[in-house]
Amino acid sequence: YRDSMGEVGKNDRGIYDDAMFVIAPDFFGSWNANTDPSYSDKQKPDVAVLSPGVHLYRKGKHKIASPLGYAAFRPATPNEELPVTRSGKPSFGVAINIHKGGVNGTSSLGNAKRVKSHDGKEIAQVISWNLPVYGKR
Repeated sequence: YRDSMGEVGKNDRGIYDDAMFVIAPDFFGSWNANTDPSYSDKQKPDVAVLSPGVHLYRKGKHKIASPLGYAAFRPATPNEELPVTRSGKPSFGVAINIHKGGVNGTSSLGNAKRVKSHDGKEIAQVISWNLPVYGKR
């Protein structure tokens, strides 16, 4: 999957070239996503890049303190921390949410996993259907 889009051997920015999966006992779904900041390390050093792995989420809101906030999924971990790299060094990022992204772009500071708007609605529906059956995470 790694080199199915963009430049071979490079972690491209600005395209939905990462993968996101929803796994339940009787369901498996996969979608293109983007876990990278729009900025490069040269433009904005130490911006968080989510590390690959299995990450647990709960229903919540993106832009939680803003009246412009909207439905999203937030980390279901203590202090909402997830493993990230910053300028290639392991670290932790806080509130790396799963939320809608643009259809033609992935603009973000990087502290979020983004999915195309139409995919985001489908993912939210799938997760919402499974929450009451398999638990709240």
